[in-house]
Amino acid sequence: MRRSFRVPAALVCVLVIFAVAGCGGDDDAGSDILAAPDPGTRVSADQFRTGFASETGVELTASDFPGETVLLGFDDDGDPMASSDAETAFVEEFGTAQIYVVEPDGDPETILDAVTGESRDDTPVESGGDTVRLITNVAEPDADGVIWTRQCVRYEDQQSLNACSWTGTKRYGRNVIVSWTATSDALDEASSRLDQAVSATVAGA
Repeated sequence: MRRSFRVPAALVCVLVIFAVAGCGGDDDAGSDILAAPDPGTRVSADQFRTGFASETGVELTASDFPGETVLLGFDDDGDPMASSDAETAFVEEFGTAQIYVVEPDGDPETILDAVTGESRDDTPVESGGDTVRLITNVAEPDADGVIWTRQCVRYEDQQSLNACSWTGTKRYGRNVIVSWTATSDALDEASSRLDQAVSATVAGA
């Protein structure tokens, strides 16, 4: 039911992982969250790839992606859907996430609105003979700068919500936006580690 979002040409999608989020480590969830990098800091896709590899040991590869973007994955063919030890290790360590680097000609605010769901069309659609609506609720940034979005399906002949899911989105510096799947409106261990890694990567650019 979720309407597709056409990625602008000026957006570079750095990383897309579709596997189930995992978590590991012994740290408490949400602990040691780094302060956001300077809001004026801008990084290129190559700078991010190099910095992220330095911080995490994860080497990202690139492939073409619709909309004149670059998609970084884990295998030599640039296929993020392929099963690999590197991808599995990333998901176990950092969870399921999308990292976007917006090119100089792009508008980070537009991308942020699209990723969080601020610009999503929740018009009812027909599905299997039923009329359904995707209900999107977007909260203000929390103390860590994360924008939490709850999305639920509602059948038009029912008042109850079904199949709800959470997404956390955060902006780092001027042009890096990270969005990850979540089970609630709080950072877990995996997303906390990703938050720290991306913060360090952008701050060190």
